[in-house]
Amino acid sequence: MTNRTLNNLKPLLDPSKLKPIATIGIETINSTDGVQIPVMLTAYVQGSIMQYHLSTFMINGETTEVAVENMFKKFFDDFLIAGNGHIVYLHNLGLFDGYFLAPALLNSIENIKDLQVLIDADQKYILIKLNDKIRHVKVEFKDSLRILPMSLNSLASTYNVKGKTEKYDSQWQDLQFHLKNNPLNPTVDWIRFKEYSDQDVLCLYKIMVKTQEWAFTEFNIDLALTYSTASLAVRVYRTKFLPEIESLHKILENGTVVTQFPLMNPWLDSYIREAYYGGSTDYFKLYGEKLHYYDVNSLYPAAMKIGVPGQFIRINTELDSLDNFYGYVLAKIVYKGDEVPLLPYRMIDGTLIYPKGEWIGLYFSEEVKEAIKYGYNIIPLKGYEFEKIMPFNNYVDYFYELKSTSTGFKRTLNKLLLNTLYGYFGRAMNVNQCLICEEKELDNLLLIDVVDNYRPLGTKGYMVLLKTNLSKKMITEINKATGGKGEGRKVLVTSNVSVAAAVTANARIIMMKYKRLPNNTLFYTDTDSVFLQNALDPNLCNSKLGFMRDELSGKVVDKAYFLGTKQYCYTYYDDSNKLCTKSVFAGIKRDSLSLDDFKQMSQKKIITIEDKGQTFYRNFIKQTITVSKTPSKFIQMNSKKALSIDNTFITPTIDLKYVQYTAKLQELATRILKKFIRKMHDVKKRLFV
Repeated sequence: MTNRTLNNLKPLLDPSKLKPIATIGIETINSTDGVQIPVMLTAYVQGSIMQYHLSTFMINGETTEVAVENMFKKFFDDFLIAGNGHIVYLHNLGLFDGYFLAPALLNSIENIKDLQVLIDADQKYILIKLNDKIRHVKVEFKDSLRILPMSLNSLASTYNVKGKTEKYDSQWQDLQFHLKNNPLNPTVDWIRFKEYSDQDVLCLYKIMVKTQEWAFTEFNIDLALTYSTASLAVRVYRTKFLPEIESLHKILENGTVVTQFPLMNPWLDSYIREAYYGGSTDYFKLYGEKLHYYDVNSLYPAAMKIGVPGQFIRINTELDSLDNFYGYVLAKIVYKGDEVPLLPYRMIDGTLIYPKGEWIGLYFSEEVKEAIKYGYNIIPLKGYEFEKIMPFNNYVDYFYELKSTSTGFKRTLNKLLLNTLYGYFGRAMNVNQCLICEEKELDNLLLIDVVDNYRPLGTKGYMVLLKTNLSKKMITEINKATGGKGEGRKVLVTSNVSVAAAVTANARIIMMKYKRLPNNTLFYTDTDSVFLQNALDPNLCNSKLGFMRDELSGKVVDKAYFLGTKQYCYTYYDDSNKLCTKSVFAGIKRDSLSLDDFKQMSQKKIITIEDKGQTFYRNFIKQTITVSKTPSKFIQMNSKKALSIDNTFITPTIDLKYVQYTAKLQELATRILKKFIRKMHDVKKRLFV
């Protein structure tokens, strides 16, 4: 054991009681410049609907801006009393409702320190938490979409509850409609709009309460304590599946010594994270006919059962053999063959490729051991040795069985819990901590903290994003470049990237045998699926975990094009002998492209995509959302691989000498850039001090 290992993951206790739930919906309209303006606030709390319409705050000629502010103020005056102690869900708080809710809430309270905001790396609101000490009110606003990542209509169907009353009527986007149809003039059109808004919050409430009751009945867990599907999965795991401790560190499970589940310190995370590559997606042939399409039953859950690293043991700088070694290995990789490549390589820009040649990289030991069987030469340079544990077997078996046997919303929830647990442990250590402060505090934070970004929030304060868990070296470099005196902040992140990286590596190991099948050409692979020339051995296909499933149930792919990663199209004939087309192209609606579109792109032609929908543009600094017509898109084949005469994509080759030369150039450029930033900062001080 090492004294630098962080505390282990602890089990959770059952909740004493469930937190009450409320829901809110915010309906918006277009202003003249497309910026969205809230026009109706609707809440379902304590069995009743609260509703506030913009028109009732404009009867004395108030401007739209003043009316919106007054509408939110009245809403919070009433709702915060009824909603005290509640967990309040909005379906898309992260990228929509939070942009209106957070600034308005800040403007409505006396002390901005009573408001806390949690934001993820993509600048999505996770949590808006109010602890109003003057009004003695505590309310938490959360995003139900992070827990149940489906549209409200899809959820209503899955949960068998009444969904939207009708499709959204485009005339509801016009302010003039609302000035003519409102609570003061309750026309038929107004009643339609009101019922639409009412049903949204009522539907979401029923769904969240049903989910909360299910989680409590099945696992003695309060859904209201979670923030996402992954955090729900971890809470279930910690409550019901975390191995109990019979001795200080170890227990016996099926004859294997297993440690209590460990977490990871930042210093080790920074090394092991280099081996976190993700799923294997690659393409090999441009065009094919009469192909067979398979995917693995729950690939990542199957990979979780193979085993993952437990407690960190030591760094081995004299590693000369991978025999009896388990963990992560920095190694020289050599592969000069012409068969399908198996090991990933991360380019300087972060792009993953599967090359041949020579390079140095950090990999999970079991993955490179498997690669040796397929012709790779692995020369170990340094090892990060771990103990092997099997902590997920019971969890995976339990939820795979439930996914296979349950129906309706329970099947959806069981499937989500099965698939999301492992990813939680891959969360980045360097997270942003969000603070709300007054303007007079901002200058001090900029001086003594490592500030990633800041922006006004409402009219009273600023939202400041602080970098956390940075290394001392990085903090020193940032301070030199900016002239700051930041010491950096430390926050606990329940993360263990060695687990997530091992699970994804195990998944790639499972897929290796399907990439190298003798006498069976591989056309394309997408993490858990393959397109092959010939049918698989039936013994490899069944409904069990980790086995292959025939995606077309015995039918063959008639024709297919593979233009690049996440760029493919295929056709097949269904049971009625109808020709069906399926297409995937990153950034384009699934199944919206034809086989002929792909054929044209394969001939270097550009395809124009006309979209009749709308695009939402978010300005996080101004906290505004603008909606406009989706512009036309122009797409084309953009393969990073060269194409041979026989329509086979050529595997890229990595030259170790070139890689080392490029790394030196990058290091030199970084030093020059830092020097330039320091000089600019010195100039700024001479000009303005």
